[in-house]
Amino acid sequence: MPASVIIYNIGTLATAQGSQKLCGRAQGAVLKLHDAYVAVDGEKICAVGTGPAPRELIASSTRLIDAQGRLVTAGLIDCHTHLVFGGWREHELAQKLRGADYLDILKSGGGILSTVRSTRAASEEELAEKAGEALSTMLLYGTTTCEAKSGYGLSAEHELKQLRAAKRLNEVQPVEIVSTFMGAHAVPDEFADDREGYIRALTDEMIPRVAREHLAEFCDVFCETAVFDAAESERVLRAAQAHGMGAKIHADEIDAIGGSELAGQIGAVSAEHLIAAQPSGIESMARGGTIAVLLPATSFYLGKGFAPAREMIDAGVAVAVASDFNPGSTPNLSLQLPMNMACYKYRLTPEEVLTAVTLNAAAAIGRADRLGTVEASKQADLLIWDAPNLDRALYRYGANQVKTVIKKGEIVIVEGNRMDSHRLADMTVSDFIKLVASDEPAPGGGSVSAVAGAMGIGLAAMTARLTASKKKYADAHELMRSIIDRADPFVNSMTDGIDRDTDAYNGFGEAAKLPKDTDEQKAARRAAMQSALKYAAQVPFELLLNCERALEVLSECVGTINPNCYSDLGSGAANLRSAAQGAWLNVLINISGIADEDFAQDMRLRSEAAIARCYELADKAFSDIEGFIRQ
Repeated sequence: MPASVIIYNIGTLATAQGSQKLCGRAQGAVLKLHDAYVAVDGEKICAVGTGPAPRELIASSTRLIDAQGRLVTAGLIDCHTHLVFGGWREHELAQKLRGADYLDILKSGGGILSTVRSTRAASEEELAEKAGEALSTMLLYGTTTCEAKSGYGLSAEHELKQLRAAKRLNEVQPVEIVSTFMGAHAVPDEFADDREGYIRALTDEMIPRVAREHLAEFCDVFCETAVFDAAESERVLRAAQAHGMGAKIHADEIDAIGGSELAGQIGAVSAEHLIAAQPSGIESMARGGTIAVLLPATSFYLGKGFAPAREMIDAGVAVAVASDFNPGSTPNLSLQLPMNMACYKYRLTPEEVLTAVTLNAAAAIGRADRLGTVEASKQADLLIWDAPNLDRALYRYGANQVKTVIKKGEIVIVEGNRMDSHRLADMTVSDFIKLVASDEPAPGGGSVSAVAGAMGIGLAAMTARLTASKKKYADAHELMRSIIDRADPFVNSMTDGIDRDTDAYNGFGEAAKLPKDTDEQKAARRAAMQSALKYAAQVPFELLLNCERALEVLSECVGTINPNCYSDLGSGAANLRSAAQGAWLNVLINISGIADEDFAQDMRLRSEAAIARCYELADKAFSDIEGFIRQ
């Protein structure tokens, strides 16, 4: 089965393996392939191997990406963030520099409670917009999936508002979001004298409602001095488990008060922070199969010690590493920095760190069955790094080392740019013209022809709408609606063709770059180039056929539309004629290099018939329109 995308010439492909969390020595047992390729079919990886990609995987539509000897890994998974919140807390920096610690700031009404006030004051739309900006930055740094905790609403209304904002974002941008309900982040001011009342609100009202509305898969509790003790935390988490939610726990961040021990006892999916974890807690997590989600950037920011990661791995606890992005203790969006710190401060190997931010992180949010590794049948979330190997990626810090991000088989980041915001069809007219006039070989005549075609049939649709909107042309309304229904799909198809033509040109260029040192490589390169040439001919051929059909639709407007629109309709006919001519020339130049003579001859004959018909239709429409205007 042909692939939709193939990444080839991979210097090092590094990946954990399997669909379960990895513990102990297995955490560092990363597969490394050199001179590798990864093939993608739709949203999933369909093949992984070394050497040239098999010929049967390459079709005319296959997008070929030259990794240029770089490192390729699975997309990063940030399994602990507080993504959705209102405001920032930069004013606390001065307090921290004067020696105030986390609990001091919380007791004074700052910290989490400060963010609660800002979050309650913000609308769902404002929260989503702010979090969306954060997700865009995370994606640039290679995070393709993240967990998002609530916890800054501390009431049913505002906690659900946070979770709905996260759910909305999960539907409109590339980074996948897995939500965690964390109403037990602190006791809100209105319950300061009634802790028991707030815990009942959590267990009896908020958790059932979150579960009923399917707004979160997990529930988290801040088990810490002056927040929730171990017994209170257990009540909240048991209630969540009873409603089908997985248990997570902020444990042993500042003081060891039994949080990590509780995590193992109740079979929590993860325990998080664990800076102060004791041997008894580590042993409990190992027995309970709980994943340790460690947050080294938080230790750095708060000036605290670092979690005993090495001891956890040695004890058989699976370790994940996350950013802990939040407005108070870690306003950092890059998972790459915590990866560096995991090496330097936890003394984890680069291989252990990779597993910690891919497969083990996926397991911590219930996604290890489809995310976290570069293996056939897994989701195609992939990174190309500006590094030849894993050691280089972990050795350097302070700059974004991710070059390309692929999410669900779609290329979403290239050289630090969002691809969805850099589609040719989405550019301003002036920027597109400047790009066409530059020394870049693409976009070229094919893309410009698609623009002309889309504008031509678009003008026909406009004249039909301006006729259908006037009562005096009621007799033509049914015909106008029919014209609109048939014209709009051509507008969309030709608009898509603007990028398809440039992609086809780039695909041939990528095929030409394939290695050609051995006979096998030369054969694979020739096959890829021929396949790319066929695709490069097919794109303008389809445009030419669409121009013919679009001109037939436009011709029905002649003599039936609002007479004030005839100059617009004539411009449409002229644009479609120009588009057809450009498409015809692009077909000719591409089929001249195709070795398959039957394919080339068939396309030539069909194109000759189509361009002749386009000339006939366009010229007659233009002549008739000119006649109507002269009357």
